[in-house]
Amino acid sequence: MRKHGWRILGETARDAGKVIDWAIAYFKASQDVRMGGISMGGDISIALAGLDKRITKVLTIVSTPDWLRPGMHEIVRPDELMDPGKPDDISQTLYDKFNPMTHLERYVNGPKIRAILGERDNHIPPENFERFKRELSLISEEAGNNIDLIYITGENSNHIDTIKRKDEWWESSLAW
Repeated sequence: MRKHGWRILGETARDAGKVIDWAIAYFKASQDVRMGGISMGGDISIALAGLDKRITKVLTIVSTPDWLRPGMHEIVRPDELMDPGKPDDISQTLYDKFNPMTHLERYVNGPKIRAILGERDNHIPPENFERFKRELSLISEEAGNNIDLIYITGENSNHIDTIKRKDEWWESSLAW
């Protein structure tokens, strides 16, 4: 995760602003930009929201603002803790520059964030987003209040099942 995953997260977050620039210019779109993503796509949306103040809302599904991913288990072997590996120099630089958990100040006047979390997700444990909200609230109560954590509960609320249970979060997410 740390060698390749951090590179994917960092380079995509860094470059996604160019896509926003293009979309606004080409489609004459609003400067009120909303981002969203599932799993790593949500991780990228969170990181980009800390970099680009045009982003006013972020919706994530089974995502995390903490690139260290404490407690992350293998998705296909949920009883096995995932070996995160070691970053190379480029990946470490991208982590240092873009990891939301270590740059909380970027979210003080940031967007509203809604995170759909699986109660029993041990691939992306909900505790990571809970910690982000808690730590951000210590810096700015208002910023912490801009984060809504919504839990998909019950026996089938792991990473994949939470995504599959879209009937429980899709319509309300679109309305939000």
